[in-house]
Amino acid sequence: MKIRQITPEIFVRGNLRNVDLVDLGATVATNKIDVIVSLVGEPISPISSWVHTYVVYPIADSKLKLDVEVELNELADQLTELIKTGKKILVNCNAGRNRSCLLIAMVLMRLKNWSGRQALDFVREKRPNAIANPHFENFLLQQ
Repeated sequence: MKIRQITPEIFVRGNLRNVDLVDLGATVATNKIDVIVSLVGEPISPISSWVHTYVVYPIADSKLKLDVEVELNELADQLTELIKTGKKILVNCNAGRNRSCLLIAMVLMRLKNWSGRQALDFVREKRPNAIANPHFENFLLQQ
């Protein structure tokens, strides 16, 4: 199963819904992923038994509402702390480009003390066509 490594501790992937669960489990184990965050869909039952933390927080691939901005910032804070304790994370959405990469950029801003522009450029270098949603791009650039 294809996942993209953004940094040694951060991975991204598209939708997990229709993947082979044996393959997914093997990928999680091989990459020593401790945390999976899904920004689409419903929980997939076996995943929670494979990892330290499994979060399902579906958000729309559109303009962010204020409450979603607040909750994404809180989630980015939590993921940053988990990474600082040595955890590896996998973030997924439908294509692994917009929602996932937005959250990853927010985490990188905290981890590396980067501006929104620096995080955006880095994520796009690692994941071509990332954060094509102009609302998400503007959100990052205003940080």
